[in-house]
Amino acid sequence: MAVHFDDVDVVEDIRLYSLANSYPVVPVQRITPTAGRRLSWLQQLLGNIGRFNRSRKRRAE
Repeated sequence: MAVHFDDVDVVEDIRLYSLANSYPVVPVQRITPTAGRRLSWLQQLLGNIGRFNRSRKRRAE
């Protein structure tokens, strides 16, 4: 199904498709690079020390 809208977002056309209209799509096996760095599990664990919320008792002080 394909729904087409006009410039004011009103439905202009609806088209129904079947498997006869389809074609195979081959997925791409690329990886998108991301910012940052890879951390080992130990770096992740040690990096979180001290980042937790303090207890309520300490906040009241």
